[in-house]
Amino acid sequence: MTSIVSSYSFTQIRSLSTAAVAAWTTEDVATLSTKQISVLSSAQITALDTEDVEVLSSQQLSAISQGAVSGLTLDQLAVLTTSAIESLTSLQIAAITTKQISALTTAQAEALTSSQVGVLSSLQIAALSPADVATCIA
Repeated sequence: MTSIVSSYSFTQIRSLSTAAVAAWTTEDVATLSTKQISVLSSAQITALDTEDVEVLSSQQLSAISQGAVSGLTLDQLAVLTTSAIESLTSLQIAAITTKQISALTTAQAEALTSSQVGVLSSLQIAALSPADVATCIA
């Protein structure tokens, strides 16, 4: 069956319940445009399955709004590859919570770019493990 999610307007996407978003298949998520991704709320991001987050392209990941990126669950963050971490914008990195930062693996922390590290707050840096801090600053 062909996904119709990619034909939804931004208003339709914005108005979807978290249950509707949770019912999307990985095919549905993979067909979303970056504009559609950019209107998802943090609650809608939270509603995505880890498999859905895993299929997001770098462009789709970087389209998640600064306000919605905090909706990424720890399980969703865990499936992000190092290249996926690198694709996050500095604004997204600045907006993630200390709980999310502390859940990054050493490999994910190592993947942070210099511009991403540059926007980390003192609280975010404090949430990193000593090994991760050494990796980020090295």
